[in-house]
Amino acid sequence: MTEPIICPKSGEESHGFRRLNQHRAEWSPWARRTGPGGSARTPFVPEWGGWRLGAPTIGAVDVFAGERAELRRLCSKFVADDVARQVFEIAAPAMRIEPGGSGRSRFGGPGLLDAGVDWPEWNGIPLTLLAVLDLAELPGPDVLPREGVLNVFHYDPDLPSDVEWPYPDFGDGCAVLLSHQGQEVPAPERATAFVPQNVRFEPVLTLPDRFHQAWKPLRIAGGYGDSDHLFARLADGLDDLIDEWGETHKSCHQLGGWPAAIHNDPREDAVMARGPADWRLLLQLITDGRMLTTEGHQSWSWADCGYAYFMLPRPAAWEDTALITQG
Repeated sequence: MTEPIICPKSGEESHGFRRLNQHRAEWSPWARRTGPGGSARTPFVPEWGGWRLGAPTIGAVDVFAGERAELRRLCSKFVADDVARQVFEIAAPAMRIEPGGSGRSRFGGPGLLDAGVDWPEWNGIPLTLLAVLDLAELPGPDVLPREGVLNVFHYDPDLPSDVEWPYPDFGDGCAVLLSHQGQEVPAPERATAFVPQNVRFEPVLTLPDRFHQAWKPLRIAGGYGDSDHLFARLADGLDDLIDEWGETHKSCHQLGGWPAAIHNDPREDAVMARGPADWRLLLQLITDGRMLTTEGHQSWSWADCGYAYFMLPRPAAWEDTALITQG
């Protein structure tokens, strides 16, 4: 059964959210929508699990072994064994994206697009390329395709500031294109272009923030009464565990896993923007002053120095990516 979506302000299933929850099981973004030419689209992964695999490996090496050992140490320090078991069920593998690397993955630079694929636009204005991510370089679980390159775009045009230009609705203004025989394509005129910065991937385990509904089974009745309340007290020691885990797992550029929400769960924003579905995080990008445009400007920012969350529904098709920003 799909976990109900809870209003982030009241901590309850309000009337509007209840209406959404009633339709989630039967509504599908593919049920009534078709791709180009009217043909039905095929999700790229029929049952995308949001980076939830038991022990992703490279050969015989569990790439998350170090993270699991550290989480196990903190669990033994702060919480009871039964709570620790649930913490491990909630923890989600992800890939932290850091500067460096010698492969094709990078932020900025030209696109890597297949022949015949046009640079994406919104309302006739070219989008800005943010990232080129080579899926073959991922050292983690086989949740995404292991071949091809993701090109990630958003709407941030290089246009005169004295003219009022149209702006996408919340959730829109982005594109994710998968290429296989990608050829370098420079950013077209009117698209902001960033200086290329190579990146690499580091396996990490992620935990949701303390107010996330994933912790509902570990909330107990207390100062707010009902244990279902958003601010009900967590199990003994769990607050300390979440805090200490957060000290060594700061918000970062990240592929998959739990998003580092600034306000409410970006999944809820995706539902409000696009409709009910099992939304999961594909890519999280944070404001980063190290990323400069080719003109030397700092433009890698969202919602007043906030974060950008590229969200995918399950099952997923790249065309259905929604861009959620918080700041």
